[in-house]
Amino acid sequence: MSMDLNALLESQVEIHGRISRSVDNLKKMGSSNINLSAIETRIRIMDQMWTKFESQHDLIRAAFKEKFRDSEYTKSDLFEKTESTY
Repeated sequence: MSMDLNALLESQVEIHGRISRSVDNLKKMGSSNINLSAIETRIRIMDQMWTKFESQHDLIRAAFKEKFRDSEYTKSDLFEKTESTY
């Protein structure tokens, strides 16, 4: 597996984690700091992360080619888990 593909796979895991923690991080701001602007900002950031995740997913799919279905990336259901979390 190429270094670029490894970097993409690691990035996917990182993005999943960031999306997963978004609500918790918003709550950590404290209720007095949570307002419409803060929520809109978090949503915009999540949308950007999801867009990057989808783009990288397409690159990973292209790199694995016919082996994509049997790859550990696919078997881990990371795409589905991240989509559900998003």
